Amino acid sequence: MRKEKMEDWNKIDFPLRVVITAMGEQVPVHSHDFIELVIFSGGNATHSISHRDKKMHYSVMQGDCFTVLPKEKHSFEDGNQAYYYNIIFTPELMSNELDALKEFETWNALFGTQDFNERLKVRLGLHDRMLVDGYINRLMNELDKRQPGYKICARAILLEILLVILRRSPQKMLFTRT
Repeated sequence: MRKEKMEDWNKIDFPLRVVITAMGEQVPVHSHDFIELVIFSGGNATHSISHRDKKMHYSVMQGDCFTVLPKEKHSFEDGNQAYYYNIIFTPELMSNELDALKEFETWNALFGTQDFNERLKVRLGLHDRMLVDGYINRLMNELDKRQPGYKICARAILLEILLVILRRSPQKMLFTRT
Protein backbone atom coordinates (compact mmCIF):
# COMPACT_ATOMS: atom_id res chain seq x y z
CA MET A 1 0.00 0.00 0.00
CA ARG A 2 1.24 3.42 -0.97
CA LYS A 3 1.56 6.11 1.75
CA GLU A 4 1.49 9.59 0.28
CA LYS A 5 2.96 12.64 1.99
CA MET A 6 2.20 16.27 1.38
CA GLU A 7 5.87 16.86 0.55
CA ASP A 8 5.52 14.39 -2.38
CA TRP A 9 2.96 16.73 -3.98
CA ASN A 10 4.28 20.00 -2.68
CA LYS A 11 7.00 21.45 -4.88
CA ILE A 12 6.73 24.79 -3.08
CA ASP A 13 6.56 25.60 0.60
CA PHE A 14 2.77 25.82 0.77
CA PRO A 15 0.54 22.90 1.90
CA LEU A 16 -2.22 23.17 -0.72
CA ARG A 17 -2.56 21.43 -4.09
CA VAL A 18 -5.22 20.50 -6.61
CA VAL A 19 -4.80 17.09 -8.18
CA ILE A 20 -7.01 16.22 -11.16
CA THR A 21 -7.79 12.54 -11.62
CA ALA A 22 -9.32 11.03 -14.73
CA MET A 23 -9.54 7.48 -13.51
CA GLY A 24 -9.84 4.31 -15.49
CA GLU A 25 -11.04 1.26 -13.64
CA GLN A 26 -9.41 1.83 -10.26
CA VAL A 27 -7.10 3.80 -7.99
CA PRO A 28 -5.21 1.40 -5.68
CA VAL A 29 -5.41 1.44 -1.90
CA HIS A 30 -3.36 4.23 -0.35
CA SER A 31 -3.28 6.59 2.60
CA HIS A 32 -1.78 10.02 3.22
CA ASP A 33 -0.76 12.50 5.87
CA PHE A 34 -3.04 15.30 4.58
CA ILE A 35 -6.75 16.00 4.16
CA GLU A 36 -8.18 15.12 0.78
CA LEU A 37 -11.33 16.98 -0.25
CA VAL A 38 -12.74 15.01 -3.18
CA ILE A 39 -15.09 16.77 -5.60
CA PHE A 40 -16.51 14.39 -8.19
CA SER A 41 -16.92 16.24 -11.46
CA GLY A 42 -18.07 13.47 -13.80
CA GLY A 43 -18.81 9.79 -14.15
CA ASN A 44 -19.10 7.47 -11.19
CA ALA A 45 -17.14 4.93 -9.18
CA THR A 46 -17.13 2.97 -5.96
CA HIS A 47 -15.11 4.46 -3.13
CA SER A 48 -13.73 2.11 -0.49
CA ILE A 49 -12.40 3.36 2.79
CA SER A 50 -10.90 1.53 5.77
CA HIS A 51 -10.52 2.52 9.35
CA ARG A 52 -8.98 0.05 11.78
CA ASP A 53 -10.73 -3.26 11.06
CA LYS A 54 -13.78 -1.77 9.30
CA LYS A 55 -14.10 -1.28 5.56
CA MET A 56 -16.95 0.38 3.67
CA HIS A 57 -17.83 0.72 0.00
CA TYR A 58 -20.20 3.32 -1.42
CA SER A 59 -21.07 4.84 -4.79
CA VAL A 60 -19.92 8.30 -5.78
CA MET A 61 -21.07 10.33 -8.76
CA GLN A 62 -21.00 13.78 -10.31
CA GLY A 63 -21.55 16.47 -7.69
CA ASP A 64 -20.50 14.36 -4.70
CA CYS A 65 -18.03 15.93 -2.25
CA PHE A 66 -16.47 14.04 0.61
CA THR A 67 -13.27 13.90 2.60
CA VAL A 68 -10.55 11.41 3.32
CA LEU A 69 -8.79 12.27 6.54
CA PRO A 70 -5.11 11.69 7.32
CA LYS A 71 -4.11 8.03 7.77
CA GLU A 72 -7.37 6.63 6.37
CA LYS A 73 -6.83 3.93 3.74
CA HIS A 74 -8.95 4.28 0.65
CA SER A 75 -9.30 3.35 -3.02
CA PHE A 76 -11.63 3.71 -6.00
CA GLU A 77 -12.98 0.82 -8.05
CA ASP A 78 -15.39 0.34 -10.95
CA GLY A 79 -14.64 3.74 -12.44
CA ASN A 80 -16.98 4.73 -15.26
CA GLN A 81 -15.61 7.88 -16.92
CA ALA A 82 -14.79 9.10 -13.42
CA TYR A 83 -13.22 12.53 -13.24
CA TYR A 84 -12.62 14.30 -9.97
CA TYR A 85 -10.61 16.95 -8.18
CA ASN A 86 -8.60 16.22 -5.07
CA ILE A 87 -7.93 19.36 -3.11
CA ILE A 88 -5.21 18.30 -0.72
CA PHE A 89 -4.12 20.37 2.25
CA THR A 90 -2.84 20.04 5.77
CA PRO A 91 -5.18 20.69 8.70
CA GLU A 92 -2.93 23.56 9.81
CA LEU A 93 -3.73 25.52 6.64
CA MET A 94 -7.20 26.37 7.97
CA SER A 95 -6.24 26.78 11.64
CA ASN A 96 -7.05 30.52 11.75
CA GLU A 97 -10.57 29.90 10.40
CA LEU A 98 -11.22 26.66 12.27
CA ASP A 99 -13.50 28.07 14.97
CA ALA A 100 -15.78 29.72 12.40
CA LEU A 101 -15.78 26.65 10.13
CA LYS A 102 -16.70 24.34 13.01
CA GLU A 103 -19.98 26.27 13.40
CA PHE A 104 -21.25 24.58 10.23
CA GLU A 105 -23.03 21.27 10.80
CA THR A 106 -21.50 20.05 7.56
CA TRP A 107 -17.94 20.79 8.75
CA ASN A 108 -18.28 18.31 11.57
CA ALA A 109 -19.90 15.77 9.25
CA LEU A 110 -17.04 15.96 6.73
CA PHE A 111 -13.96 16.95 8.75
CA GLY A 112 -14.73 16.40 12.42
CA THR A 113 -14.02 13.43 14.59
CA GLN A 114 -16.87 11.33 13.43
CA ASP A 115 -18.26 7.89 13.90
CA PHE A 116 -16.76 5.88 11.05
CA ASN A 117 -20.12 4.15 10.57
CA GLU A 118 -21.74 7.50 9.75
CA ARG A 119 -19.70 8.67 6.75
CA LEU A 120 -21.31 11.68 5.13
CA LYS A 121 -21.00 13.45 1.80
CA VAL A 122 -22.50 16.50 0.15
CA ARG A 123 -24.05 16.46 -3.31
CA LEU A 124 -23.80 19.75 -5.18
CA GLY A 125 -26.44 20.79 -7.67
CA LEU A 126 -25.59 22.15 -11.11
CA HIS A 127 -25.29 25.81 -10.04
CA ASP A 128 -22.98 24.97 -7.14
CA ARG A 129 -20.90 22.59 -9.29
CA MET A 130 -20.33 25.36 -11.83
CA LEU A 131 -19.42 27.79 -9.06
CA VAL A 132 -16.97 25.33 -7.46
CA ASP A 133 -15.44 24.46 -10.86
CA GLY A 134 -14.73 28.16 -11.41
CA TYR A 135 -13.14 28.47 -7.97
CA ILE A 136 -11.01 25.38 -8.58
CA ASN A 137 -9.76 26.84 -11.86
CA ARG A 138 -8.87 30.09 -10.08
CA LEU A 139 -7.12 28.13 -7.33
CA MET A 140 -5.05 26.12 -9.82
CA ASN A 141 -4.13 29.35 -11.61
CA GLU A 142 -2.95 30.99 -8.38
CA LEU A 143 -0.91 27.94 -7.41
CA ASP A 144 0.65 27.69 -10.88
CA LYS A 145 1.55 31.36 -11.36
CA ARG A 146 2.72 32.02 -7.78
CA GLN A 147 2.43 35.78 -8.09
CA PRO A 148 3.01 37.94 -5.01
CA GLY A 149 0.21 37.26 -2.51
CA TYR A 150 -0.75 33.92 -4.09
CA LYS A 151 -0.75 32.09 -0.73
CA ILE A 152 -3.32 34.50 0.72
CA CYS A 153 -5.41 34.33 -2.44
CA ALA A 154 -5.22 30.52 -2.63
CA ARG A 155 -6.38 30.18 0.98
CA ALA A 156 -9.24 32.60 0.31
CA ILE A 157 -10.33 30.60 -2.74
CA LEU A 158 -10.18 27.36 -0.73
CA LEU A 159 -12.42 29.03 1.84
CA GLU A 160 -14.88 30.00 -0.91
CA ILE A 161 -14.96 26.37 -2.09
CA LEU A 162 -15.46 25.14 1.46
CA LEU A 163 -18.27 27.63 2.07
CA VAL A 164 -20.22 26.48 -0.99
CA ILE A 165 -19.93 22.88 0.23
CA LEU A 166 -20.52 23.62 3.92
CA ARG A 167 -23.75 25.50 3.22
CA ARG A 168 -25.30 22.29 1.87
CA SER A 169 -26.80 19.56 4.02
CA PRO A 170 -24.75 16.41 4.38
CA GLN A 171 -26.17 13.09 3.20
CA LYS A 172 -25.63 9.73 4.78
CA MET A 173 -23.78 7.46 2.39
CA LEU A 174 -25.39 4.20 1.42
CA PHE A 175 -22.64 1.69 1.94
CA THR A 176 -21.84 -1.94 2.40
CA ARG A 177 -19.44 -3.15 5.07
CA THR A 178 -16.89 -5.89 4.71
